[in-house]
Amino acid sequence: MTAAQPHRQGLKDKKNAPRWIGGGGWRPRAWPLAGLLSLTFMLVLAAGRVQAEDERAIRVGGGGASITTTFMPIASDFRNRTGILLIFLPSNPFRGLFSLDAGGLDIATGLLPLDKLREEAKREGKDIDFGQIKQFVLAQSSIVVFTDPANPVKALSRTQLQGIFSGRITNWKEVGGEDQELVVVWGKNTPGINFLFTQAIMDGQPVLRNREDAYSYTDIRFKVHNIPGAIGIDAVGFKDQSVRVPAIPNIGCTIYAFVKGEPNPTVQQLLDYLLHKKPAGKQ
Repeated sequence: MTAAQPHRQGLKDKKNAPRWIGGGGWRPRAWPLAGLLSLTFMLVLAAGRVQAEDERAIRVGGGGASITTTFMPIASDFRNRTGILLIFLPSNPFRGLFSLDAGGLDIATGLLPLDKLREEAKREGKDIDFGQIKQFVLAQSSIVVFTDPANPVKALSRTQLQGIFSGRITNWKEVGGEDQELVVVWGKNTPGINFLFTQAIMDGQPVLRNREDAYSYTDIRFKVHNIPGAIGIDAVGFKDQSVRVPAIPNIGCTIYAFVKGEPNPTVQQLLDYLLHKKPAGKQ
């Protein structure tokens, strides 16, 4: 290691950590949650105003990955063709389904099928009328791994991923990288990709507890970009130039939509558009 290449410290070295412009330093936990709550509040207010002005609006909620990958890319064209506005109220697949059952959404979406959501409702003690919920398969997508953009590791095997996310591997040099501490970033509000990743990769091993929590799909990418030595899982639709995406074993996932009862004509137009065109799922 040369003077021109100092050891890159992890999040614990707050002196060298990224700082907010005009802020008091790195605050990884409070800001993203506050921002998410503010955004959700604004979206709810917007939804109320739009519904008052335009009855031809569809409230879509649930998993952020499904909304971003499947619904957002077609929103503008769909409105141009039909005059129907899509209102996005992201949370997570289970909360979306609960809101759908309560009448707060027209469509819920997520990466978990109805049987898994029924299990979650049972664990949570939530009373949802599953006999009225209809499931639609919209598209296929995948789960990827993000790393710090300076990380030279180009591929990770299933065994290596098990070691990293279980905590047995703690330094990148153990998987062909630099002598640098590993920091696992894990989504607190991303149950769909968490469940699918642990099923496909972990063989029943728990994800380590000593990790950096993130509060949304975009927060996972944000923290992986900003924390030296970081790694996290995310939906393929969230990858961009701010992170590296090493090759890993394929982890496919299905994007579902849920409606309560028979879709009304407005919702049916959206389902027909998605099922016929399938604009998502292209990777």
